[in-house]
Amino acid sequence: MNISPRSLSVSIRCTLVFALCVLTPVARAGDPLVEGAWSGPYDYSSLAGIDDFEIYALTLLPNTPGLEGHVLFWRDLSFSEAAIPSSTTTFLVDPDSPATASYTFNESTHEIGCSGLVLLPSGLFLAIAGHSPSAGCDPSQLPASPTVSVYGLNAVNPRWRAGVDLGIPDMAVCRHYPNAFYLPGSRVMVMGGDRDDYPTNIGCGGSQCSTYEILTIETPVSSWSAPRYAPPAFKAHNNPFGHVLVVDDFEGVFFMGASSTATGLDPIPSYCYDPAVNTWTELGDGGARTASRFLGMSLLQYRLDGAGGSDAHVFAVGGCCKPPDPDGCNHNEGQTSIEWTVNPHPTTPATWSSAELLTSRVYGDVLSLPDGRILFIGGLTRPTFQHVGPKVDCRVDYPGGVFKGEIFDPETGLSEYVAMQTSVRAYHSAAILLPDGSVMSAGGEFTEPGSPGYGGMDVEMFDPPYMFAPRPAILQTVPREREALEYDSVLLVDVELPANVDVAKVTLTRSSSSTHQVDSEQRYVELEFNEQAFEPPTPTVTPNPGPSPTSGASSDQLKTAGVAGSHLRRLAVQLPDTPWVAPPGFYMLWVVSDDGGISESVFVQLCEDGNCP
Repeated sequence: MNISPRSLSVSIRCTLVFALCVLTPVARAGDPLVEGAWSGPYDYSSLAGIDDFEIYALTLLPNTPGLEGHVLFWRDLSFSEAAIPSSTTTFLVDPDSPATASYTFNESTHEIGCSGLVLLPSGLFLAIAGHSPSAGCDPSQLPASPTVSVYGLNAVNPRWRAGVDLGIPDMAVCRHYPNAFYLPGSRVMVMGGDRDDYPTNIGCGGSQCSTYEILTIETPVSSWSAPRYAPPAFKAHNNPFGHVLVVDDFEGVFFMGASSTATGLDPIPSYCYDPAVNTWTELGDGGARTASRFLGMSLLQYRLDGAGGSDAHVFAVGGCCKPPDPDGCNHNEGQTSIEWTVNPHPTTPATWSSAELLTSRVYGDVLSLPDGRILFIGGLTRPTFQHVGPKVDCRVDYPGGVFKGEIFDPETGLSEYVAMQTSVRAYHSAAILLPDGSVMSAGGEFTEPGSPGYGGMDVEMFDPPYMFAPRPAILQTVPREREALEYDSVLLVDVELPANVDVAKVTLTRSSSSTHQVDSEQRYVELEFNEQAFEPPTPTVTPNPGPSPTSGASSDQLKTAGVAGSHLRRLAVQLPDTPWVAPPGFYMLWVVSDDGGISESVFVQLCEDGNCP
């Protein structure tokens, strides 16, 4: 049976106080089979060695030798420091043992707070732009940077290296808070930033326009395109939300705006960007697309359509509008709705559907779970706006902190509460899905260190309800885990299933990064599959057999109790036929049973024409 270190910590406490454990099991609020359960918080402030340490970003490392499945994270820039530092101290944590973390071999090669994050198909990690000043940047727009730092392999250690040392030059534009994501064709698109200085203050309703640059990755030297202007509607501060997709004959990026005081448009129109010809097409937004999404969240899912194909679903959730209030929108209240559009295309008006959630969220985190349901955690129920000089600066009202998460089911349009966190996770927070199906949640700013609910210095771990139910187990894949796979090929997956259940879904979720509630590369993809004659493998993974019916067991005891009667299946899984559905890189592959059980994942690597830069 699988016993995680988090479970062991409870088992040890029970062993030391056995009589007490029998009479009064370790208690957690609610039923974990319904609400899931949180563990932690795990405090890293002593490791950081400073009072104002605050976790800024989380990145799951899929293939770094010796660190597979570890999480890379770093603290924010302390503006109380006399000068902006030239690097960032970064850390590593094993999610199976979250009580301890360690320093990386070296620091990043520039200050990467507020950078754009991209995980390349090879597993190398790019931190693009951020705080560090650089020669040629407009001093009035600091902190901002055109620089790239790279984390990954070399002959000695996984370590940070300067992009220029790997043939990745600086951008032409100094950026802070840019949006960045990988494009098929060995490219990275970087857009916007609230200190985009090319050139400074050029107009766009009295503000700066957003520009974008595209990095083409080549050996030995990569190159950036000349900066180009995005539509005037976009003035990006971690928005607009951009999603790489394919719909019919369109291969490109769907950009959904959030909110802008610079243009007076609220919400900003949506656009399709075609990188082949560098054209932007505004979509007519119809249906229910009326909610502002400033400080909100967005994600992309590819869901099977039941006819041998799949549809791109783009979701927008939470956020608020910025003053002055447009069309009656109250900027003192967060949005409670979730909206989605299906298969956005440059020749078709975007039609939006909507549903109501249980709680409004501003500065929250959103994740696609392995079964396609959507998890919302953290955030605030409402913002408070303070006018600082000539600009509008959003600060937050922490009595509105949201401690209780919820899971939304796109198939039913209904949402259910999950267990309650111990810390506020708002601005600067981050959350990622881990290979065992759990979620790491970290960071959060705007409360004083030491105050109740301050979450900047620690992480919490969430085990969703499916982790307490009988779980399938992936025994092996052919080709094997982490071997490079081609598009439109077949992956064989051997699965052990609990008694009386069968396979309902096989899915992919991208291994990516989260910072400031933004993860532009997050995606969920459902895959077609059929069964083949089973060939017994040499087991490499022991299935988690699920909960015991024993009444009153703790959540950790439920995860490690057993049932009998498992059976075996071999699945022939059809991988996506184009990198525009699942851009090249590392994904976690999951098996979902028809009773809602979810396996632990295995990593698969998709490569374009055998190329994983």
